[in-house]
Amino acid sequence: IGDLDSLQNLNSWKKKATKLIRIKEQETTDFEKCLYSINAAKYLCVGFIGKRADHFLSVCTNLVKHHFKRIILVGAYDVIFHVPKSFEIHLPVNTRISLFPLQRITGVSDDGLGWSISGITFDPLKRVGISNITTKPKLKLTLSENGMLMILPRYCLRNVLNEFQKF
Repeated sequence: IGDLDSLQNLNSWKKKATKLIRIKEQETTDFEKCLYSINAAKYLCVGFIGKRADHFLSVCTNLVKHHFKRIILVGAYDVIFHVPKSFEIHLPVNTRISLFPLQRITGVSDDGLGWSISGITFDPLKRVGISNITTKPKLKLTLSENGMLMILPRYCLRNVLNEFQKF
């Protein structure tokens, strides 16, 4: 799905019986075209945390823009997703967790973090929350707004999928 402007060897894809969906508009990226063209319970997105920093940042903004969808970026080392305003997840104690805001957000409450975020105002230009850890097997967060990304080690993918089943 996309404008297919960077597709190489079209005939090779056709020989593999790949269904190609061309959307000609140039206002959105191919990633966003996929998001607005497909309705799914969850989106597992592989290959978006990598070579192109510009594309990666664009994908991150789309996680917030489409926060009502359950989108998980799966990288070689990390998984990244948008955190709902009220969120609980089971994780091993001492799991690395990073919270990265894409807009101004206040931590309303938390339970299970090594360094509490309650009352902290996050802002992508002033304060981000990287390299926190879990202190309990169940992490609970409440945030003032949408717009926060969570970054976890890749081994937590199953945990994220389990929590997304509840939505």
